Amino acid sequence: MVEHKRNMVVHAVHTKVRGRIRFDVAGLYRSAPVKKKLENRLMDLEGVSSARANPLTGRLLVVYCPTRIISEILIDDIIELVVDSIELRPKLRVPKKKASPLRWEMFQGTLKRATRVLGDLDPRQLSSLPVGATSGLIDGSIDDRRQQQSQPWHVMAKDEVLSQLNIKGTNGLSREEAGVRLRAYGPNEIQATEKRSDLLIFIDQFNSLPVGLLGVSAVISLLTGGALDAAVILGVVLINSAIGFVTERQAENTIRSLADTGVRFTQVLRDGKTAEIPLADIVPGDILLLAPGAYVAADIRLVNSHRLSVDESALTGESLPVNKAHEMVAAEDTPLGDRINMAYMGTHVTGGNGQGVVVATATATELGKIQTMVGEAEAPDTQAPDTPMQKQLDHMGTQLALLSGAVCAGVFVVGIARGFSWLEMLKSSVSLAVAAVPEGLPAVATTTLAMGIKDMRSRNVAVRHLTAVETLGSVQVFCLDKTGTLTMNRMAVVSVATGDSPLAVTDGVFVKAGESVDVMANEELVRLMQVVSLCSETVIVGKDETAIEGSATETALVEMAINAGVDVGLLRDQFPTLKIRHRAEGRPFMSTLHSSPDGKHLLAVKGSPDEVLAISDYYMKDGKRVRLNQTVRDNIIAENERMAGDALRVLGVAYKDLTSARMPRSTGNLVWLGLAGMADPMRTGMNELMSIYHRAGIKTV
Repeated sequence: MVEHKRNMVVHAVHTKVRGRIRFDVAGLYRSAPVKKKLENRLMDLEGVSSARANPLTGRLLVVYCPTRIISEILIDDIIELVVDSIELRPKLRVPKKKASPLRWEMFQGTLKRATRVLGDLDPRQLSSLPVGATSGLIDGSIDDRRQQQSQPWHVMAKDEVLSQLNIKGTNGLSREEAGVRLRAYGPNEIQATEKRSDLLIFIDQFNSLPVGLLGVSAVISLLTGGALDAAVILGVVLINSAIGFVTERQAENTIRSLADTGVRFTQVLRDGKTAEIPLADIVPGDILLLAPGAYVAADIRLVNSHRLSVDESALTGESLPVNKAHEMVAAEDTPLGDRINMAYMGTHVTGGNGQGVVVATATATELGKIQTMVGEAEAPDTQAPDTPMQKQLDHMGTQLALLSGAVCAGVFVVGIARGFSWLEMLKSSVSLAVAAVPEGLPAVATTTLAMGIKDMRSRNVAVRHLTAVETLGSVQVFCLDKTGTLTMNRMAVVSVATGDSPLAVTDGVFVKAGESVDVMANEELVRLMQVVSLCSETVIVGKDETAIEGSATETALVEMAINAGVDVGLLRDQFPTLKIRHRAEGRPFMSTLHSSPDGKHLLAVKGSPDEVLAISDYYMKDGKRVRLNQTVRDNIIAENERMAGDALRVLGVAYKDLTSARMPRSTGNLVWLGLAGMADPMRTGMNELMSIYHRAGIKTV
């Protein structure tokens, strides 16, 4: 019983790093009192150096002394302390008769919400929900993070996953079951960070000392009879605020629009039939259908896959798509990027097809957890001057206030000493103080920053705050992400070697020894382009061949051929595909059989360079087929190793002419064409951009 209670309250989720342990704690989520209680009690425990509870994620991080011999006992002490600190409260507690009217009203509201959600649902429907699904129904909440318990889905076989989610077969949920789960878990939506209201943006424009001084000057002028002066000063302040408000509001709307993925619907199985539903209607237990280009709208455990590959760069930063396999059962400590039996929200399918059962939605997904942690980050104190200009304005405002105050006080004292009336001297001193405040300074500063934001917008840079523009001019160190920032976040052929001649490929131009090469005049290159275009499952969309759908590797090869001048569409019409033999265990290459216009047949092969070279007996030289000798083989192997040493993904390409329309059982006696090395290429002009930064005195990391 004690062990069962422990499992209900606390679960250790990260224990690999000695001296650090992270727990998933029931009752901590969105509970500030529990956070404070846990941190205070754990800090009193001997051996614990720090404890941080996160009510936004329900996680507890404890840092303890790793040199302590009995650290395992310490961990048990921590768990027991957490259990003792958390009170397992019932979801619906009837107040006593003497309860306050407010508490009784809150209870009645909760009961009404629960009744409205439950309605006349069949009890059998409620029993079909996964464990924990009805907790939100009872208290009337739509808190998916609390209801969806984190499970190591990647360590379970697909049948076990389906059983955990109360799914029978792979026909998907019925519409009734989906409705029950949608009410239990809430919509599959990740709430964006809270938007700054228009009122807050407007109020922020007054958050500077010079503007405050102008406001004080206007009030003093009004109190001393200078209504016209007060009106002019207030007019300047309002114009300054209006400029800043309009500029920042436009920037805020622009930045908010960038978060829209553009995807609204996805395909699922409902009642055994394909249905297109809004992303928000996806619930745990739904079966998502995956196809090239599809957006993965929730975290899923794959139940079926065929040559499925997924671009997970949004989560892992790796541009190369990951090949998925639903049969794989991973170890519990498998990193997220190596869980090939899973797919996660925010990623995209790049090739193949498959099906997956939804195991987490909304903030319970990996992407949702990241969003939650980002939302926990606290912005710097907006009252403190952060930027150099804010510091200078604050310093100048302070000096003006002190200096003008001293001067005005001196004038007042001197006037009184010379016999002038105190009222007359007070008015003169106030007028002098008002005149000392530079009314145009805030307007000039705001207008200049607004022009800077406008200039940045013309360069496709969205800036949220006016002061951020000025801060850009004070940057000393610039840190950049690689994938998708410095690089194109896609595969591209950057090196080709036919025979023993290496060529570099830059922006579709083939270069050898510093000089461009005419691909169409080189028969070996033309044949290589043709074979990689045929030995491919990519689909060309549109007559202009600008859009290609398929795996990242095959897309890169076909793009290379198109840039070289090959009409891939016409080529495929002339050499239609008859059969495809995919890569498999013990056969690390792909083969496709094509009919030829001359009545013969062509076998196109691409794959592991070592394996393809081993089954090749000839190579192309000056347009002729020449037998491979050991010297040429050694040169090809050396070139392959050089490309691999440059962190390229290398494929070998070969072909064979056949007289029969049958796919040969064993592949051999091929004609070697060359090597193609691929990488995530740098964006154009990155070298020049880094030089500009360095000349400006900015260090790049």
